Amino acid sequence: MKKLIVGFFILSLATSWTISQEPTQKAEKKVFKSEENNRLFVNKDLGIYLWLSTSPDPEAEKIRLASDTSKKYSNPMYFDTEGYNTVRSPWIVDTTTRKAIYPQHDIIFEVYADGLPPVSKSIYYSTTNKLIEGKKYYGSNLRIQINSTDAVSGIKSLQYSLNGKPYTSYKEELSGFIEGENILKYYSTDNVGNQESIKEEIFYLDNMPPTTEFQMDGLKNQKYVSSNTMIKLTSTDNLSGVKAIYYSINNGSLQKYARPIRVSVLGTGGGTISFYAEDNIGNKEKEQIIGGKESIASVQGAGESQSLKNVIFEFYIDNEPPVVELQIENDLYKGQYNYVSGRSKFKVNAKDEKAGVKEIVYSINSKVIDVIYNEPFSLEKEGLKYVRVKASDYVGNVSPVIVKPYFCDISPPKSKILIGSPKFSSRDTVFISDKTRISFLVQDNQSGVQSTSYSINNGAYSEYIDPFPIDNKSGLQKITFFSKDNLNNKEEVISQELLLDNLPPVIHHHFSVESIGNKTVRDEVYTIYPTNVMLYIAATDASSGGERIEYTINEGSLLKANPVKGLGSGNYLIEVNAYDVLGNKSIKKIKFAIEE
Repeated sequence: MKKLIVGFFILSLATSWTISQEPTQKAEKKVFKSEENNRLFVNKDLGIYLWLSTSPDPEAEKIRLASDTSKKYSNPMYFDTEGYNTVRSPWIVDTTTRKAIYPQHDIIFEVYADGLPPVSKSIYYSTTNKLIEGKKYYGSNLRIQINSTDAVSGIKSLQYSLNGKPYTSYKEELSGFIEGENILKYYSTDNVGNQESIKEEIFYLDNMPPTTEFQMDGLKNQKYVSSNTMIKLTSTDNLSGVKAIYYSINNGSLQKYARPIRVSVLGTGGGTISFYAEDNIGNKEKEQIIGGKESIASVQGAGESQSLKNVIFEFYIDNEPPVVELQIENDLYKGQYNYVSGRSKFKVNAKDEKAGVKEIVYSINSKVIDVIYNEPFSLEKEGLKYVRVKASDYVGNVSPVIVKPYFCDISPPKSKILIGSPKFSSRDTVFISDKTRISFLVQDNQSGVQSTSYSINNGAYSEYIDPFPIDNKSGLQKITFFSKDNLNNKEEVISQELLLDNLPPVIHHHFSVESIGNKTVRDEVYTIYPTNVMLYIAATDASSGGERIEYTINEGSLLKANPVKGLGSGNYLIEVNAYDVLGNKSIKKIKFAIEE
């Protein structure tokens, strides 16, 4: 009888398999024979067909087995158990004697069914990590290891894709991730084509430290700030977020920033504030410094230090207000008050060596100081005025208010000419002589009289000091004059015309009868008149007019009777004095004789 050899051949049905996320290639479900242990693995999803052959030759005739008792569940059949399965034939037979071997037991063909996909898991290695609002953040030293296990047929491949790149085989730990969001996808396939659903993991790499900005909340001008200015620190981090801001004053101990810092904590001499921020992963920002370089140098020592290079803003505290000075240009006179005129200019000078002068304001007779000073100003109305001035700098320091009283004098003096004696007025003409003294009466009720100037007949002006005469030829004289007060307020020029009369009257005389002869006495010739003669005396004046006539007879007492009569025989010398109204005097001597 021909030897019968029975062989089993397991063939798989072609199927399609869909997972929640499609890998780059679908795995083929198949049968796998391990070279390591010679085990046969079959994908549990595959249908199994059994074929019978009497030859080991693969090309030999094969007959597919059929089951009469389980016809419905064979061709194909499916393994029901995950892992170990068997194909059995009752009783083993000795291949030589063809007799059953005792004790009796089955012939067993082991088949391992595998219907479960592998399980992959990632392991993250990092010294810093934190879960923030459901997101995983890692530091710069992150490494990721992916492990995959399969309980039956074993792992054929492990594929991964990082940040949308094509899938590639996993061989070693992953590193070199991008800053920010990273997306890792991976899956495994076993040796019989079971493929794991793609696992997707989103994580965030945070290599960058936060960025801190400062804000000077208050008045400042360039590098100068007021002592009330607040330093506000604001830090941002786009990934793991800011854990805290730390700062140090004048290189002192670190403090956690919680609220704005008043610059006055630096002290009157100024100083520095250094600060940095740290994120939730531990990335620390490079220290930044704000303050004055001089202060930094005093802390760090002489020379340019590394810390000086971290200075991002130099500033200095300005606690000092501007220095204000009020000056008066043009007219100023110090008397009972400080007197000024309408021409006086109030000039305000303000200096500020740090932040600089922002504004000067002033007021006149008002406690509300709100008039902006742009140019020198004047007082326009007469009277006592209070001028108030102050200045502010660009960081809000305000100078003390300067308050000074000034008396504004815009009225000139009032002058009046005084004509001494002798003088004579006739209608609109005033007559004077060269003995008449001229003076001025000047009145000023404010700053007082500075000077009076006068001119005679349009000549050069002279300053009036004492009463003076007019020493000119007789005739019309024109005096012009004006006065100034101590603020140079000048009155309008005043004119006064005077008629100067320096000429005495002209004396005239005649006798009432004709002379009766002449005689010579001691070499003097006398005209002789009879005893009944009368002498008439008169005087004429070309200007001011005659005033009076007086005479003496032979040096006797003064007489005024006119005509002269009742003279007896004898020789006579009559000396006549004639005066005009100004006292100009003329003298005339009349010699004659009377005989019976």
